[in-house]
Amino acid sequence: MYRIKSSFKLNNSNIFFLLWTAYTVLYCLFNSSELVYKYTILRRFFNFGQYGISIILILNIIFLNKYNLKSMLKYLIFALLSFLMQLNSTDMSMLILTLFVISAKGIDFKKIIKFDVILKLSMVVIIVGLCLSGFIDNYSAEINGNFKQALGFSHPNTFGALCYIILIEYTIIKLNNMKFIHFVGVGALWYFVLNISGSRTMGYTFALIYILLILYKYFPETFYKLPTKIGFIIVTPLMMVASFFAVKMYDNKISWAIQLDNILTTRLSSALKFLKLYDIKLFGQEIETISTRAANMNHTRTMILDNAYIRGTLMYGLIFMIFLCITYMMLIRYLLKNRKAEYVLFSLYFIFVGIGESYMINIIFNITMLMLIECKFERFSLTDLIKFSKK
Repeated sequence: MYRIKSSFKLNNSNIFFLLWTAYTVLYCLFNSSELVYKYTILRRFFNFGQYGISIILILNIIFLNKYNLKSMLKYLIFALLSFLMQLNSTDMSMLILTLFVISAKGIDFKKIIKFDVILKLSMVVIIVGLCLSGFIDNYSAEINGNFKQALGFSHPNTFGALCYIILIEYTIIKLNNMKFIHFVGVGALWYFVLNISGSRTMGYTFALIYILLILYKYFPETFYKLPTKIGFIIVTPLMMVASFFAVKMYDNKISWAIQLDNILTTRLSSALKFLKLYDIKLFGQEIETISTRAANMNHTRTMILDNAYIRGTLMYGLIFMIFLCITYMMLIRYLLKNRKAEYVLFSLYFIFVGIGESYMINIIFNITMLMLIECKFERFSLTDLIKFSKK
C-alpha cells in the first residue's frame, strides 16, 4: 500500500506564506475590487476571514516560534500597543499588521518579496481580467482634470498602488542583473500605470525611488556616506513633523501652504478638517471617513484623510506614530549597517508616499513593515548616529 507524502511542513515560514496568500487574496478580491459592489456579502466574508487569519497567526506565534527573553519582551510591546489601539477601533488592520510582523521573524525579506511579487501580480491579472471580460465594472472618475481608471479595482489608486509595488519589488529582485532594456521596460510600465490610474503622488514617488535604485546599482558607495546615511535615518520623523507643520501653515493661510494644498489636491485642507473634528489621543479612536465614491452613492459629502502620518496619529494614537517613527529609524540604521540600501529605498517609497496616501500603514501595501521585527532596540542617541554614520 502506497502512502502519499506531503512536502508541506508545519513550520513558521510555511504557515506565514500560507496566511499571507490568504489575506492578500481576501483583501484584493473581497475588499478592494468591484466584486464587492457586485456581491456585497463578500465584504462580510472578508471580515470573517480576518478573524480566522488572526487566530491562526496567534497560534503560529505561540507554538511555532522560538524566543529568548529579550525577543519575547520586544514582541509583547508590539502586541500590547496593538491591543490598546484595537480597543478604540473596529478596524482590524492594526492587529493584522502586528501579527504578520511578529510572524515574519526569521524569514528572509528577499524571499518574502520574491513570493509577494508573484502573488500581487496574480491578483492584478485576475482582477483586470475580470474587468476586461465584462464580469465586473471598470470604475472611472475625473478628479481635478485627470481621468482615472481602476480596471476592476474599487479605486484607481488601489490599482496604481499594487502596480507600483510590483515594479519596485521586481527591480529590487533583479537589480544586480538588470540591463538597459529592463530599465526601459519598467519605465514604460510606470508611464502606462501613471496614465491609467492617474495616481500622481505614488507615480512620481516611484519615479524618484526608481532613479535612486538605478544610481545605487552603479554608485553603491554614495548611499553609505555620512550625509546620505543621516538623511535616510531621520527622514521618517521629518515627514511626520512636516505633515503637521504644513497643515498648521495652511490653517494660518500662509501662501506657500495654500499652493501646496492645490498641488496635493486639497490634502492639507482635508487633514485640517479632521484635526479640528478629532482630538489627538495617546491610543487613537474611531474616525469616520467617506470616500468620493461612497459620498456620491449616498448623496453626502466626502471625508477623506489621505496623509498617513495624520491619519495614523488620529486613528491609532500619538504613541503608535512616535513608536513607528523610532522603529523605522532603527530599521534603516540596521539595514545600512548590513549594507542593504536597496531595502532602505523600498522603505523610503512608503515614507514619502505617506505624505499623500495612507498606504504606508497598511501591511498589504507596505510590506517593508515586515522587516521591523528585525530591528535592534539598542540605546540610540545623536552621538550614536554620528559615530555610526562615520563607519
